[in-house]
Amino acid sequence: MLIGNGWDLHKHTSSKPLIIGGLEFDEEEGFEAYSDGDILLHALSDALLGAVGKKDLGYYFPSKKTNKKRDFEYRDIKKNFRDN
Repeated sequence: MLIGNGWDLHKHTSSKPLIIGGLEFDEEEGFEAYSDGDILLHALSDALLGAVGKKDLGYYFPSKKTNKKRDFEYRDIKKNFRDN
């Protein structure tokens, strides 16, 4: 039996909007990230990946893969796994 467990952690920043569960809250501080910083959907994705025996998001989207700032959104994560 496989069980998924996911979590995500980012520093707060005033330079990005808060995105939780795909909903954007412009009036709140967001999270510093090379992605959209959606900690809810990223943690859920990690849990689902674990539940099906895959590696975590950091494996598929490593933060140190490039020196360029990457600004992908959750929909990009879904597309990547749907296509594989």
